[in-house]
Amino acid sequence: MGWIIPTFIAFVPFLIVVRQLGKRLDRSIIESRAILAYYVISGVIGLMIEWLVIGLSPWSNSAADPLLTLIFQIGIFSFWGSVAFAPRLLLDRRDSAARLRKWYKLFLAFGFGSIYLFTSLASREAKFVVGIGAVLATLFL
Repeated sequence: MGWIIPTFIAFVPFLIVVRQLGKRLDRSIIESRAILAYYVISGVIGLMIEWLVIGLSPWSNSAADPLLTLIFQIGIFSFWGSVAFAPRLLLDRRDSAARLRKWYKLFLAFGFGSIYLFTSLASREAKFVVGIGAVLATLFL
């Protein structure tokens, strides 16, 4: 239970900032570009949080494999972009978004199920690596 407070401290301000940003984007540019800009800017803000606050920057470990570091950073970007985009999509009640919202919910259920299944089936020594791998695979898909 000790993870709940830090989660709120991290995500609530982030979601408030990107929500306000999304409103500005919606007023200033066409919808398709606003949605893409929202996702990209949210991912970049998330990377800045990870790099500057949490310390998971690509330059923090010079001994790390560059390919694995790149994959990890893309996963971090996708995670933060998705954290911001999921509520936006799920709360969008326009008829034009209904089909996408349905597929997104289905994929979320499949993704969470896969993450829990693969992590629970992994050996104790491999649980962390398999869990992170499953999350990254879900975010890339």
